[in-house]
Amino acid sequence: MVLLAAAACRTPCAAGAPAAPEMAVDIVQRRVSFDEIKDLVWKRGIDASYAPTTAREREAVATILPAMIAAAETGAPADPAWAQTAARAGFRVEAWDVDGTTFWALVEVAPRGAGAYFVRAGAGDAAVLLEAPHVYYDLLTEDIGIRLFFRQGAWRRPRAFFTNTLHRHQLEPGKRVRRTDSPADVAHNPDHLFTAATEAAARALRGATVIQLHGFGQSADDGSVPAGTDMVVSAGDPAGSSEASSARAAGLKKIFPGVRRFPEEADVLGATTNVQMKALRGVPGSSFVHVEMSSPVRKALVADAAKLAAFGRVLLGE
Repeated sequence: MVLLAAAACRTPCAAGAPAAPEMAVDIVQRRVSFDEIKDLVWKRGIDASYAPTTAREREAVATILPAMIAAAETGAPADPAWAQTAARAGFRVEAWDVDGTTFWALVEVAPRGAGAYFVRAGAGDAAVLLEAPHVYYDLLTEDIGIRLFFRQGAWRRPRAFFTNTLHRHQLEPGKRVRRTDSPADVAHNPDHLFTAATEAAARALRGATVIQLHGFGQSADDGSVPAGTDMVVSAGDPAGSSEASSARAAGLKKIFPGVRRFPEEADVLGATTNVQMKALRGVPGSSFVHVEMSSPVRKALVADAAKLAAFGRVLLGE
């Protein structure tokens, strides 16, 4: 990683604390190799404590993320005002150069589980928001997510990529207690910043498809997975699949034969309690696709470039 320009608080900033009015805050410019991305996004969360979403954080994402998306779609440059708005909420705006492509990032100054939010600058992207909400828990979903978002391939890149920055069951460093109502679980805490960010981005993308990457083991929390299941694809609706989820399930079945639709072919892993899915019901034109992958599938997508390319074309288009 090469840091091209320093920026952030000139005096220490507490998480969520406003920047001093006289403080100049700039956008951090970084040249980042693909291999450095995982450490930059997720390493600090291993030793972090969870902090609830603040009003300033909500105001920041509602301002910055739609502005980033609009600028990306029109080819406009980054706005220095983003950095000042972010600083008031304990965030930093960074511009990453990854293999010659610019990505704008909204990241925590101090890690507290508020999430990390990325927008790709440049024309031609699909109106897709890709999310990996359970990194540290659904292993390898982070690898799959960053390959599809940051790397150029035989698929259309999604416009944005959002991810968690703290284990879903971690409230303090070294303490992970499994519970159904963990506030650090971005996919199940309706008050988490991740939901506000998802809704703001979906509105800005005007008819966005939000695709979440998840993983399962031999059994699900809500029951047994049917034998031979490679993936469960769901729209989060117990009444049936959607057009978006059905189309992707059909395409993915050509790559992995054990793909099943929820609820028609599998009655578990349906994302019926997912809070981003619920929030998107209020966003006109948006759709939600929840992709649960077995461990062998996740390993295959990371190890086999051809399988990943086929997977990416189905999810994101060509």
